[in-house]
Amino acid sequence: MVTCEEIRRKFSEYYDNCLNENDVKEVEKHIEKCSDCLKELEKFCKASKGVDDFIMVEPLVENIWEKIQKEINDKLYISKRILKYLSELKIIKIAKKYEQRYIQRHKQSKKESDAYEIKH
Repeated sequence: MVTCEEIRRKFSEYYDNCLNENDVKEVEKHIEKCSDCLKELEKFCKASKGVDDFIMVEPLVENIWEKIQKEINDKLYISKRILKYLSELKIIKIAKKYEQRYIQRHKQSKKESDAYEIKH
């Protein structure tokens, strides 16, 4: 006589259709007579189905994380480009400021030079 423990050890292979014909008959014959093992097999099958469903969803979750990461990277890239652009604008602004100072100094020195020539 096969024990409940021996039958329950075969649930995984039974669920995955990996048992030989004799073992399948043995499990099925036992669960026809043993309501406790039948209930355990039903629980096992529900749990296994949940795992199977999770495994099927997992690639989708990975894909979602890849999409989220790509979106973050895209936004970071845009942010870096904006920062680069702003820093270039800042450099341009500073350069224009020094250019204006140079022009003002040049004009002032030209006036001083012209004034000096007029005096002499």
